[in-house]
Amino acid sequence: MNQDLLRISEIMLKKTNRNVSSLNIDFFKNTINDRQLKCGIKTVSEYINFLENDINEINALSQQLSNTTSQFFRDDLTFSLLEYTLLPHLIIQHDKKREIRVWSTACALGQEPYSVAILLEELQGKLGTIIPYRIFGTDISEYALTQAQKGIYDFNDVEKAKLKVVEHYFTKKDKSYFLNDSVKKHVHFSKLDLVDENSLHPIDGIYGGFDLIFCCNVLIYYQPKQQRLIIDKLIGALAVNGFLIIGEAERLLVTHHDQLKHLGFNTSIFQRKSRKSE
Repeated sequence: MNQDLLRISEIMLKKTNRNVSSLNIDFFKNTINDRQLKCGIKTVSEYINFLENDINEINALSQQLSNTTSQFFRDDLTFSLLEYTLLPHLIIQHDKKREIRVWSTACALGQEPYSVAILLEELQGKLGTIIPYRIFGTDISEYALTQAQKGIYDFNDVEKAKLKVVEHYFTKKDKSYFLNDSVKKHVHFSKLDLVDENSLHPIDGIYGGFDLIFCCNVLIYYQPKQQRLIIDKLIGALAVNGFLIIGEAERLLVTHHDQLKHLGFNTSIFQRKSRKSE
């Protein structure tokens, strides 16, 4: 990392208490270049001076370094497998005395964890039974978490959802879609930095043992050392035989991990091996 990026990292650590030096270098550089263009600043040194004295730009840079782009039911194949295979499997296998536990590690504006909650609500209706479950959504962006808790979306967020799902679980007002409280109450949001070595899982989660963990398109934004740290953290928080879902571009990063097996289906879904296999 060059001196300019190191200086920006120092400013961000001081102002936001976030260590951005672990981010993928190309992603970091491209984001800085984009912020320069948006601010009409020609050189990095000028941008550094601007950043040091403008809290709004610090917040804007922090937000752009936190990828909050998502949708409900974003990946068709993954959510189809969740609906028809993985979640029914968890319901059949899980101990009736404990809840199904899901962790969305970079939940953005909440679309991902809420999508899982909707699927579980739908399965409850089909099976005619109550399925105890709790979903944890974490993100490094406080702005994203605040928006997620509100549960207010636009058409682009819900366009991949089935019409009956939108009609049943959302209330449309003008151009906004308000998620119903029946879904929101099952999802708990908290701030978490995945590369913080002192935080193992969501603070509200108390312990690990997650049946399902999402970490989609997160690893690609970090350097190899931090990628390994995150992968180990996720595996440590995953229940035996639990499922880890990552992004397609990240599949090779965990394909040969000795504690995971790839489920196939041309997806990036992995299962924590049983202790006998370890």
